[in-house]
Amino acid sequence: KKMIDNGYDNLFYFETLNALGDDQEGTVDGVHFTDVGFIRYADFLIENFKKLGLIKQDWLLDTSYFKIRKRSMGYYAQI
Repeated sequence: KKMIDNGYDNLFYFETLNALGDDQEGTVDGVHFTDVGFIRYADFLIENFKKLGLIKQDWLLDTSYFKIRKRSMGYYAQI
């Protein structure tokens, strides 16, 4: 609110609860993102930017081409 009152334009707030999923695989320690967390957060931002009309679908990188696979040591992304 203070930034808007000071004349800043185009500020948006997104509630990020569960933006990384709810399986605790999005972060290493609850703070720092894993590769899975970065993919999930990118998807979250892209979806919200599309809703606001800030980006167009036709030039987006679709992260769904990543296949997230589970191994004994954790998750990894396969292109």
